Amino acid sequence: DIHDSGLHLLSLISDILDLAKIEAGKRELKLEPIETKPELDKLVHLVRERAGRQGLSVDLDVSDNVPVLWADRRAFGQIMLNLLSNAVKFTPPGGRIRVSAVANSDGGVTVAVVDTGCGIPADQLERVVRPFEQVHRQPV
Repeated sequence: DIHDSGLHLLSLISDILDLAKIEAGKRELKLEPIETKPELDKLVHLVRERAGRQGLSVDLDVSDNVPVLWADRRAFGQIMLNLLSNAVKFTPPGGRIRVSAVANSDGGVTVAVVDTGCGIPADQLERVVRPFEQVHRQPV
């Protein structure tokens, strides 16, 4: 437990340093081709067990025609895991989490995480996209 807690703390510190680099314009993205479905499969797999213990289902729906995603793999993974972790945290037992990816008409990809959780109140949406802000909602 101490080792796992230490790794978690190290991960949080790395995330904060990454955010500071991004804010200062010092973080360079390493764009690379990423196979969309296998990458999302891997990320969903990381949260599926925890979600299952909470009585949640996690579905992945990737269209057959989804192109390769050009992204920074680490940044994409962090974003997706943050979204998935929040979905697990704020979705009540028996709820559903759905990750989807569809091709856009411009050749891009839209990736979405949708859940049956409490959501963010409309009057708080602008606030939660600022660094270090959050809405104080009770996790389920």
